[in-house]
Amino acid sequence: MLLLLLTAAGVHGAAQGGTMSDIFISYAREDPPPRGAPRRSVGAARLGGLVGSRHPHRRGLWPQDPHSAAGRPLRHRGPVTWPPPDDRVAQAVEHCQAAWQARERTLAADSGNTTALDAQADCGMMLVAHARTTGNEAHFRDVVDPITPVLYQALETARGARAADLLAHLGWADFLRARDGVGGLRPESFYRRALEQDPDNPYANAMWGHWILWQHGALAEAQARFQRALASGREREYVRWLQLVALMLFSDAPLEFEAVRVANEMRGNGEPVPTNDAERRVWSKCWNLYYHHLLGGTQQAAFLAILPPAEHLATFRWLFPESQMPPDKLHLWVLFLATFQERSGERLAAHSNYAWLQSALRSQQASGRVLDQTEEGLRRLSGPQ
Repeated sequence: MLLLLLTAAGVHGAAQGGTMSDIFISYAREDPPPRGAPRRSVGAARLGGLVGSRHPHRRGLWPQDPHSAAGRPLRHRGPVTWPPPDDRVAQAVEHCQAAWQARERTLAADSGNTTALDAQADCGMMLVAHARTTGNEAHFRDVVDPITPVLYQALETARGARAADLLAHLGWADFLRARDGVGGLRPESFYRRALEQDPDNPYANAMWGHWILWQHGALAEAQARFQRALASGREREYVRWLQLVALMLFSDAPLEFEAVRVANEMRGNGEPVPTNDAERRVWSKCWNLYYHHLLGGTQQAAFLAILPPAEHLATFRWLFPESQMPPDKLHLWVLFLATFQERSGERLAAHSNYAWLQSALRSQQASGRVLDQTEEGLRRLSGPQ
């Protein structure tokens, strides 16, 4: 089954008159077709499988301070309200799905129409960008094979940043096709060629940074690529998304700690919160990271030390506002919040949260690590300051 990865994003390329952010791009590698060679049609049935249904979201309230003056966490009243994810990508994909066939007819009648070709390439990139596989039967190449020839044809006349964008995406194609089990692919060769055209290209630098970490390469080398991509001033949201995804690829403490530092930097810069992705995939990765390191993890002390206490607390609240927490995770959220408050010197609020959580857990006759850490926190705060 093929689904869309919809994330908070902009719109890609000239066809949409904007930029593309937070994308998951895949293109297949094949030899460039001869000029004028027929392109395989992306049929309506196949494209129909790419676009997910529009998700109705009731506009929720952004969280205010999740505590009363006494520090007691607010109780949920009715269903959890989620801030609506940015749906510009879904709208753009729907537009491209409808436009693909029309532009294909135009090119069939006039293969030299460069305006139509560029627009078709933009639509192809958008459609491929948001494809991902689920289950054991679907492959990335099922999406990219009909579209890739258009991208190669557009590359024949592209120069500078446009050529670099296409080359970078072809490198990403090799990465995704390698995930399909195709051997002998070298994504970094495309990234290198892209940077020869545009040394600051955000796609090539960010995708290369992702590839370095995928290959278990040096964190410093990967971060240098991401910083170069950010410095370009283009596609910042996409670069940040790919950077966080790359840092959370594996259960590797140094990479996960760096992901928290990046999130803290984003918060400090006033950048969009990365956990508001439409499918909550980045939210889940970030939550699992905090869960692993705060709930009795062997590196809890090291995790708590990676940021100044007040910044750790602010970043946690920024990533995981109380109003967005599913009810089944509220107890964990209160424990983590109290932990950060305790370290930040907010002893009254932390004590109140620990006490509330202890009462809630005991009323459920709960046991285990959450209750143990809650009572340890109460003992620390009940002792001498």
